[in-house]
Amino acid sequence: MYLIRQCLPTALALSILAGCASNSTLSTQETRLTSLTQELSRHGDTASAVTLYERAATSMPDNPDIVLALGKAHLRNGNPRAAAEAFRQVYRMRSGDPDAVLGLGYASLLEGDVERAYALVADAAPKLNTYMAYNLLGITATLNGDFSGAHTAFGSAQTLAPDNLEIKSNQALAYALNNDMPDAIQQITAVTASPLAESHHVRRQALILVLASQDEQAQKLLRAMPKSEQATLLGQARRIREISDPAERAAAIGIIPTFSPAKRNST
Repeated sequence: MYLIRQCLPTALALSILAGCASNSTLSTQETRLTSLTQELSRHGDTASAVTLYERAATSMPDNPDIVLALGKAHLRNGNPRAAAEAFRQVYRMRSGDPDAVLGLGYASLLEGDVERAYALVADAAPKLNTYMAYNLLGITATLNGDFSGAHTAFGSAQTLAPDNLEIKSNQALAYALNNDMPDAIQQITAVTASPLAESHHVRRQALILVLASQDEQAQKLLRAMPKSEQATLLGQARRIREISDPAERAAAIGIIPTFSPAKRNST
């Protein structure tokens, strides 16, 4: 797939954009552009994805869907300031657009303004009704120390995506940060027992065990890990445990997800 990055000439990109400017519907336009840019992003070429959308936005400056897609591409490229400007432009063209509001919330989160992020995501998530929006709401609630709100949000996310292990893992961490260790351990143990569990879920379980002062159990869990990595992980977990404020502990853990847009679920 290396060829995708090397052999996508300008002529091809412009021909795709020209096709999108024809009589195709906005949903088709969004789908075609998103498919191409996500393919680029999957192979590490988020900069080309941004460039593609920037060309589209220049050609169609009054098209809010194109500008919205540009904002999402900026988020995937790790540029929250440029993303926020694109989302504000969408909001000016289409007041109240929940996708733009969610994007502004995610951009605020990346810039460290967790209170504004929480307010924006809380406004957008019920309107979008996607598991990713509710998962982000749960994360912003956790970072703000609102654990009741976090559990409600994660519950809504799990209703929409009952098999998603990331949501369950995030909720387990919210339990732990709120000192509800029995529920935290039960939840994360169920996650790591799944055949779909990955190594980062096991690391999350070790972190929760350390937060619960079960260091020996955490060490046993990581026994297959090289000693140096094991010592680093356990040391970081113990330092996080010493942070008294739950919201500060959440920030130290780093639970901000990679941005990934999703289609809206039907209500």
